[in-house]
Amino acid sequence: MAEFRHHLETLAVHIGPRGSATKEEEAAAEYVAAQIRSFGLECQRQRFPALTSFSWTYLAIMVTGPLAAALFLFRPGAAFLLALLGSLAYLCEASTFPFFGRLIPKRKSINVIAKAHARSKELRRVLILAHLDSSRAGLSFSPRMVTGFRSSFLLNFLSLPLQALLYGVTLFWPGAPRTALWWFSLLPAAVLLWGCFTLVHRELWGKIVPGANDDASGLAVLLETARVIARSPLLTTSVWFVATGAEESGLWGALHLIRECAFDPKKTMVINLDNLGRGRLTFTFCEGIVFPLRVDPRLIETARETAAEKNLKLDLRPYHLLPTDATAFLARRIPAGSIMAFDERGLLPNWHWPTDTIEHVDEANLAAARDLVLGMLRRLEE
Repeated sequence: MAEFRHHLETLAVHIGPRGSATKEEEAAAEYVAAQIRSFGLECQRQRFPALTSFSWTYLAIMVTGPLAAALFLFRPGAAFLLALLGSLAYLCEASTFPFFGRLIPKRKSINVIAKAHARSKELRRVLILAHLDSSRAGLSFSPRMVTGFRSSFLLNFLSLPLQALLYGVTLFWPGAPRTALWWFSLLPAAVLLWGCFTLVHRELWGKIVPGANDDASGLAVLLETARVIARSPLLTTSVWFVATGAEESGLWGALHLIRECAFDPKKTMVINLDNLGRGRLTFTFCEGIVFPLRVDPRLIETARETAAEKNLKLDLRPYHLLPTDATAFLARRIPAGSIMAFDERGLLPNWHWPTDTIEHVDEANLAAARDLVLGMLRRLEE
């Protein structure tokens, strides 16, 4: 347990809040690399451009709704195209395919990669992921509003296509009551305007949180798993330990890793470690905030059998909040799943909120997660 505590204190207290593409994220990467080198594994770094916050991306998307409403009475064709563009951009971003995010200025972020090669011929490759950065707090993550996070997200997501539909009616039906349709379209425009306000408020007044649970807990489990595997590599399974950067601002580290490494979906599996510090240990069987992406049954069964063998209490549940690093792999048909922990409400404890501190992390949860990952690796090897 002392090792877990040391990792948590270093990452969430001594380094502290680790915003995406910041010097604090870089310090966390240096710590992870130094720890892995001390286990006898070689490390490499991947540097890549990344956003510092997802707020800018979604602000650029959602503002298209109010702008389209302002244009409609004078330029209905332009309003229709703008709402349609926003709809497509929202779908792409939510599905882990950046659209507007590619156009926004970026800073440098980093991935840390360590490889424990198979002792014999490599038949499969398992990636263990956890992210370096922590998020900025915002109104949407407050204790009062976080329970409705997905509903709010989907309401914003549906508002843009609704506007596009209303404006499209007037283009293809000359006799349509244009003014009445415009008044009706002000409702989804107002929903999007509120979404814009929450994002601006987040950037102006929200503070970057310590990130003990999200995701110093995942990094601690990754490091302690690497310590064991470094001493006893698997025979036919290579294990990659990857600490990703800029996860909280749009999965930029995972997306860069996928582009650079060209993983073979037939030989690759991904176990993502995220928010493990408190609550019921859980393995996701599907992910995705808009459209569900199913986790490979082999991974689900491996998690279930391992938990039963080790007498670990493990839930299986879908995860439909913001995308994880695993979601990026699932969207590209690479087998992946996440190990997480949820409270009695089915929420991530202290998610993106200033209370995400080490006092709210249970080291026993981290030890159970490490045992689950090690057991899954041995079972996949068999």
